Amino acid sequence: MQEHLVRLKNMYLKAPINKLMKPTIEIFPSKAVIKMKVDPTYFHGGKSLHGCIYFKMLDDASFFAAQSIVNDYFVLTSNYNVHLFRPIFDDYLIAEGEVISMSKSIVTASSKLFNSSGKLCAAGTGAFAKSSLAIEDAEGYLD
Repeated sequence: MQEHLVRLKNMYLKAPINKLMKPTIEIFPSKAVIKMKVDPTYFHGGKSLHGCIYFKMLDDASFFAAQSIVNDYFVLTSNYNVHLFRPIFDDYLIAEGEVISMSKSIVTASSKLFNSSGKLCAAGTGAFAKSSLAIEDAEGYLD
């Protein structure tokens, strides 16, 4: 199990988008924690963080919580609902994801996004379906 979690962490950090955004991730069985510094280049015209970054952090935390307990196939986000509670300005963010339930082919996971003051900024819940891609064949998993 530990080797799977280390490989998932490496896979996440090697993704081109994460080389740009420079998040950190810790993965545990059924849980994941992602941290990232907010950069003003991620803002929309209203001078606060664009919703795509909220989504990315929430989805990534939920995804890796789900993938942590699926060690044979790559999972795919099949749906994800996001609730935005407060605008985010220059800050450090923490997304915490955890598995809620698992069936034969679907893992349901939720996540919460906090600012550096510990205030809840957003939350989300999603379903993650096993794909036909073996996890060993996912880019970056075995590298």
